Amino acid sequence: MQPSATTFTGNAFAANLLGILAALIVVALLANIRLPLIGSDRAAFIALVVIGMTMCALGGIGRAQSTLGWTDPVTLVGIVFASLALVLVAAVLTGRAGFLAPVAAVVGGTSALDSTDRAATLVLAGLVAVKWAIGLVFLH
Repeated sequence: MQPSATTFTGNAFAANLLGILAALIVVALLANIRLPLIGSDRAAFIALVVIGMTMCALGGIGRAQSTLGWTDPVTLVGIVFASLALVLVAAVLTGRAGFLAPVAAVVGGTSALDSTDRAATLVLAGLVAVKWAIGLVFLH
């Protein structure tokens, strides 16, 4: 008797709720509202990293792979955007996010570190939003 294969479909509803939470964090950041437990631009960035990864785990890669397969263009585009997000996270956490200077000059902040973290949060929010839209359009 062969074991039956299980497919992970995740919970898209929970991922969408987390997307709303991520959007609220970004809006609070832009409005200079300090949220409980998220008292700095770096904390907002890290919160967005955790929320984005959770969203992807719940409604992203498992659903894309099981629905479309690993070699489908939609899955590959999602992987590219996720990889860009991981490179951004690594760059910020290792202090090598100088490439964000043009964005940081626009969004400002109280210090160079704050403006870089704010810029990184906005860029990451854009990547998360694109991945969410891809999932919403192609996987639901």
